[in-house]
Amino acid sequence: MPPDHPQDDVPTVVGPGEGPRGGRDREQEHIEDQQREVRARLKAIDGLRDDGVISDDEYRKARDITLLGPAGAAAASGPPQLPSGTGGTGAGGRPTWLVPAAAAGGVVALVVLIVALALTLGGGDSASGYADQVSGPVDQLNSSAASVGSALASVAQPSDLPGLRRTAAGALGKANGAQLSVAKTTPPGDQTTTQQKLLSAIGTYRDYLMGLERAATAPATSAQPLIGKVTARAAATRTAFIGATAANQSLSFDTLLSAGLGSTSALTSVRRDQAAAARKKQAAAAAAAAAAAAAADAARVRTGYSFQSPTGNLRCEDQGSDLFCSAANADFAVYLPSGASPYTGSGTAAGGEVVPYGGTWRSPSGSFTCTSAEDGITCRNSIGYGFFLNRDTYRPM
Repeated sequence: MPPDHPQDDVPTVVGPGEGPRGGRDREQEHIEDQQREVRARLKAIDGLRDDGVISDDEYRKARDITLLGPAGAAAASGPPQLPSGTGGTGAGGRPTWLVPAAAAGGVVALVVLIVALALTLGGGDSASGYADQVSGPVDQLNSSAASVGSALASVAQPSDLPGLRRTAAGALGKANGAQLSVAKTTPPGDQTTTQQKLLSAIGTYRDYLMGLERAATAPATSAQPLIGKVTARAAATRTAFIGATAANQSLSFDTLLSAGLGSTSALTSVRRDQAAAARKKQAAAAAAAAAAAAAADAARVRTGYSFQSPTGNLRCEDQGSDLFCSAANADFAVYLPSGASPYTGSGTAAGGEVVPYGGTWRSPSGSFTCTSAEDGITCRNSIGYGFFLNRDTYRPM
């Protein structure tokens, strides 16, 4: 590797008999102008080498031509050794190292041509050079997108959702790593905008993956809005990566762009079916719970001095020695003594607590017990006499 910035070794030349700060004649000024010009050329060549625009071999050749001239560069067997101090002088006090450069009238033009050509080639190569710098993260992004697209395409039933969620989580990890790698990359000056667009695109892709992971994990009944957001983020991701490739056509995201990230129709269908099944299951559970509650309510024994059927058409009241029941629509009544068989009459009993179908009522004294059913009520006294009654039928027992 050539020494860094050796143009600082170019000596300061003074005329015969003069100190560094003595008076300058025209020839001395001319020499110093040439020295400044050579230093500027060397600095430009060093910059090209530092930026990676030219190789080490090209760097040496350019310096040899600048310092020795074309003929001297051809004869040189290695990097020129610059004199220190005032250096050797030729006729008229001119430094011997500068004579070939001054004598070669085409040196300036040649160096300018080399610099211009190198800059031109360097500008053209910076796009592909930057693409090479970020090739690893680009491969990660393309690979992760291919996996996600494949997982989306394979979704056919609810049991496929955990696999999709794991794939999205793994792709998110790769996207995070790619974003960190790109952020650590130092782009060439004309690729700063490309890097910004690339980082922005990766951020959009990460948002898409996080949304997809949530959509595959959320309860089925709340997944549909999340899937809508995923579809929108997939479109935004595509637009963002197209923008990055427009800034640098050497970047290739063909796999990511064709992976089908926005193809969520299968996911939508599975989630819709899963939500319908969940709602049906919830309805069945609610019905079962209601039935159990009704059964528990029916099993509870009511006590009090009166009761009525759920329709209110059949009513009974405890009158102490008798149980008085009526069918309101027929103005028909039955009397059941506590120690004898029933007999009929007329009138309307007072209503009370509703006894549901399948439920039981018992008088406070324990002398009378009645059960309620959809087809009527059945009542008995403590010694076994009783009756069946509805609005159309009376049957003593």
